[in-house]
Amino acid sequence: MSPKVLVTGVTGYIGGDAFHALYEANPDFDYTLVVRNKEREELVRRKYPNTDIKIVYPGAASPAMSLADVLEEEARKADIVLHTAKSADDAVQAKAILRGLQAAGRSPEHPAYWIHVSGTGILQWYDQTHNRVGQLPLPSEKYDDIADIDRILTLLD
Repeated sequence: MSPKVLVTGVTGYIGGDAFHALYEANPDFDYTLVVRNKEREELVRRKYPNTDIKIVYPGAASPAMSLADVLEEEARKADIVLHTAKSADDAVQAKAILRGLQAAGRSPEHPAYWIHVSGTGILQWYDQTHNRVGQLPLPSEKYDDIADIDRILTLLD
């Protein structure tokens, strides 16, 4: 039986690259992708035509389903969750995935794995505040993981 893999953020830079590599290496896995809306679903379907990849988004199955509802429902079914979406910075979305994984009744013999990649969105605060989206960062807004760690750890939520 193939692992059931839930991927968020597949239309983004990290999620798109990660999913592409994962899919190329393991096309037989059972994939479910969470996207924001129908337009994003169509982008993914064009990239991966003639596949049985399941794509879900808020409101697709029911108008009342929120993103948190979708994440919880799909995480319940997953063996592996790769969470790379912008919502990965959102505690509500992360808690929804956790509830889904916990509700699945996992055991040491049948564990679930959650890979949570997030955090770089906080480094875009200056560009978002000053409407600089798509421009090269200012020298003062470049961050080094080691040399600037004190500065990084004090950025506002």
